[in-house]
Amino acid sequence: YASYVKTVTTAAVSNIARTSNVATITAAGHGLSTGDYVTVTGITAAAGFNVTAPVRITFVNANNFTYANTGVDVGSTPDTGTVSLNGLMFAKSADSGTTWTKQKLDPTIGAGGGTALVVDGSYIHVAYSNASVPQLGYARSTDGGSAWTLDYSVDAASTGTYPSIVTDYDGANNHVLISYRDAANGLMVAKSGAHG
Repeated sequence: YASYVKTVTTAAVSNIARTSNVATITAAGHGLSTGDYVTVTGITAAAGFNVTAPVRITFVNANNFTYANTGVDVGSTPDTGTVSLNGLMFAKSADSGTTWTKQKLDPTIGAGGGTALVVDGSYIHVAYSNASVPQLGYARSTDGGSAWTLDYSVDAASTGTYPSIVTDYDGANNHVLISYRDAANGLMVAKSGAHG
């Protein structure tokens, strides 16, 4: 098992258009998925299409993706630009690392600046920082990584940088413990009930 940050910078944008407040960008091999959050910068020849705050992708195919936008395409010249994605990913191998399956745990930009993972039987726990919220993130799977739930309530007031995570059996339950750095209070430790 592994958790990591996915970073995608698309191929150069070759065209951009808008219909019904939805921007369609042509970019071959963009590597994006529906539901990803991206920033769009450096767009030329099109007014209002640059977005520095994360926007959600609403549709993708091999060479195009769309997102809500009210910009106006002011020229027919092919546009150029960069579309970037960051998100927290999870990878799992059932054959000692020969092949891997990958899942997106948290698509928001800034998720996974620091990650920590622990496996406890069929339970998998991931603690991570998310600079865009900013809060300490926690993801849990109870079935070996097939399905996940996200939780930002561990410490809603802290970005939670440099997290580490362990489980501890007290004779009755396995508790999850997360240590992390809080900018205001220094080193912090959070402890859960049974299995997080």
